Amino acid sequence: MQLAEKWRPKTWDDLVGHDKLKATIARYRQRGCIGGRSFFIRGPSGCGKSTAGWLICAETADPFNIEEIDARRLTPAGVEQIRHDMHYRALGGKPGKGWIISEAQGLNKATLQSLLVLIDSPTEPMPDWAVVVFCTTIEGQLTLEGMDDSGPLLSRCTELQLDRRGWVTAGKGAPGPAALRLYQIAEAEGLNGKPIAAYVKLLQSLNGNLRRAIQAVDSGAMLD
Repeated sequence: MQLAEKWRPKTWDDLVGHDKLKATIARYRQRGCIGGRSFFIRGPSGCGKSTAGWLICAETADPFNIEEIDARRLTPAGVEQIRHDMHYRALGGKPGKGWIISEAQGLNKATLQSLLVLIDSPTEPMPDWAVVVFCTTIEGQLTLEGMDDSGPLLSRCTELQLDRRGWVTAGKGAPGPAALRLYQIAEAEGLNGKPIAAYVKLLQSLNGNLRRAIQAVDSGAMLD
């Protein structure tokens, strides 16, 4: 198993940083209304979008009832299959089901139209045990394939933004949560041989991509 996968957060407490996103989900949890919703997560590569998506889905579904799909591979027929599966409670400890649509900027027009009906149908609404999470690395204006306006999709989702400020470095040059997590992983794996400043520098060189930084640690980059 790759080190990045071994250390993938399994709980919200394990997910470092991203306090605003976690606070939003906590508010929905307190109201008991995470299920029956769609979410849209933006953020740079390797900073926790898919992980956050899995954790959101895990609020209502067991891991084996959560599916991650590349948006470019999703078709209207695939959306119809999701619609069919969505309306049957799952077997297991939790009754829910979850779908993570990764790289959502790759959705084509026909698939998007099917998804709009799936997540916001007046005659067949999403059941309260189902969750759909869209993820994208596009942080500015989102243009979907064949469409100039992504508003119809975004208006049907709760938008969530991963924290970038303070991710690698906190105030006055102190290490941010990503650097501290990277250092912790290196220490736990016996792969640490450099001060925390070296971890900050590594993350900065990788544009804050924690997954790539963990891979670098795995290769021995932080050993003397």
